Amino acid sequence: MGDLIKFKRMVGHLAEQLKLEGLEPDEEGSCYLAFDEDLMMKCSILHDSNQIEMVSYVGMLSKDSPAVLMEMLKCNHFWSDTAGANLGLSTDDNTVMLSHRIDMDFVDEDRFYKIVENFVNAMDHWKVKFPELYTVSEHDVSQGVTTQGSLTTTGDSAFMMGV
Repeated sequence: MGDLIKFKRMVGHLAEQLKLEGLEPDEEGSCYLAFDEDLMMKCSILHDSNQIEMVSYVGMLSKDSPAVLMEMLKCNHFWSDTAGANLGLSTDDNTVMLSHRIDMDFVDEDRFYKIVENFVNAMDHWKVKFPELYTVSEHDVSQGVTTQGSLTTTGDSAFMMGV
């Protein structure tokens, strides 16, 4: 089965589960989902690698934020506070993004739904947590104080981290 056909089927199942009418990928293989008013993500098929990529905006990093970067790295370590996704920084404009790639060969409609659900939970978590990172002082970071470990996921998160 073609990658785009399988992706469209998975997105269709997701739309059915979420009761979202009209959700389907465009001709390029991308779709945008909004949850509440401020949780938005892009979900795309990467044709050259047979992967699905989910991306969401987290926030803007202040120019001088070593403590925030350190905390983000801690939360990324073994995906301890990202539900299998990764936090990343665009050096062009200091935009912090949450992203996750999954191999289409190992995902069916139900697992895709669970992965998207966990990604949305991570988006919601980081919408709150990212501004809080600015309250972590340089001293706290040097002493090993961390804010990680409060994210809840559904399904087999150990499997999802490996996807």
